[in-house]
Amino acid sequence: PWPSDLLTRVEAAARRLAAVAPQVALDPIGALSPALLPRTVRHRLGEFYTPPAIVSLALDRLGPEGCAGSLLDPTCGGGLFLVQAVARRRQAGPEGAPAEALLAGLHGLDLQPMAVLASRAALALAVRGAPRARPLPLIEAIALGDVLTAPLPRADALVGNPPWVGWETLPASVREASAPLWRTHGLRVHGGMDVVLGKGRKELAALVLLRCLADGLR
Repeated sequence: PWPSDLLTRVEAAARRLAAVAPQVALDPIGALSPALLPRTVRHRLGEFYTPPAIVSLALDRLGPEGCAGSLLDPTCGGGLFLVQAVARRRQAGPEGAPAEALLAGLHGLDLQPMAVLASRAALALAVRGAPRARPLPLIEAIALGDVLTAPLPRADALVGNPPWVGWETLPASVREASAPLWRTHGLRVHGGMDVVLGKGRKELAALVLLRCLADGLR
């Protein structure tokens, strides 16, 4: 169960981090994420930290109306895309908008429990100071699940940075389990010498995108 004072704890931790390293205040959760998982694990999972400037550029392409609509980040990691969307909503919306309104229609998904907790904490920071009817209305926004197999909520737009890992480097169990999905979306799965010659080079990011376009957009 979530402690009733979780938001207070997260805010206090963020203030301490900002006092030590001011640049961390821009994205405290994301800045710490690389230190929480070994580099070899992040490489195997295709997880790479997305700089705030890149996230901002991506959301600029959506524009104010796009950020006001429903958004899905199917591999949300530390939640920075959704956090910046909340910040833009606060800037564009009426003063004193409740947390429920700031978080409405925002959906994040990740298969790593640590990432889910980090995203929820980051959203708690993003809505701090906003009135809320419930202590933590943000919990529903981020779910634990695999983008390749979990039901996807429908959204107006996709945001995020999908895992960049090649088919050939995926664990054998993952390749076997996901092979039908690759074929369903027109990504032929090669074998034998075709893989050696480079014909089998497929990025997991492509499969994530195609699956979300088919099942995650309205």
